[in-house]
Amino acid sequence: MKLGKRYFRVSWAIPIGASSSSNLFDPLIWPAARSDVNWIPQNLLSVIFVPFVAKYISCLIGCLVFLAPPQMPSTTEWRGLSPLKSTRMDVERTLGPPDQKIDNDQMTYYFHDVVVYFYFTSNPKCRQKLPYTSWDVAPGTVTAIDVRLKQPVLVAETGIDLTKLTKFKGDYDLPDHFYYVKSDDGFAVEVGKNYVMAYLYEPGSKQSNLRCAASGVIR
Repeated sequence: MKLGKRYFRVSWAIPIGASSSSNLFDPLIWPAARSDVNWIPQNLLSVIFVPFVAKYISCLIGCLVFLAPPQMPSTTEWRGLSPLKSTRMDVERTLGPPDQKIDNDQMTYYFHDVVVYFYFTSNPKCRQKLPYTSWDVAPGTVTAIDVRLKQPVLVAETGIDLTKLTKFKGDYDLPDHFYYVKSDDGFAVEVGKNYVMAYLYEPGSKQSNLRCAASGVIR
């Protein structure tokens, strides 16, 4: 803009009667002092209408996501990782190094919506007499996955039909605490006051032959 000559640069307008072959994106200079210069914005559509449409589409997509039916979580795996099949290397290959590690027994990952615990309680040939359940698998094999929600979600918003799962009482000091289990897959949903608190993945009943019973001996 050159204020001394009272000229201004218009990059999106042409005067009425100008050649229609003009390139609308080439800058044009017109005297600002002339009262007979009438012009119309050629890209009024892009200036006003396009942003409106973009905002409308954005809102529409948001509404569709909000109204979309909730997805039932997988009952056999979490992010492609499953007990007695995945290994420590599979976990780190998929999720990267853990945020926290406790010896060779547990790895923890912190995400924006969940905290995920991977457990490794292998006991090849059940040789060790342990005070807790272990599994006859190679060292470094995932034996359980605990996915805990940072913000519990209403059961109705998860798409889970609890009537198809077996109900077990949770902590007895919490009257509304239950576990809903699908034994074949080893999948369980932890629920408190109609809110989903966690998804639990353990070996299923079909893999019970690999279970090493707790010895009852406390070391």
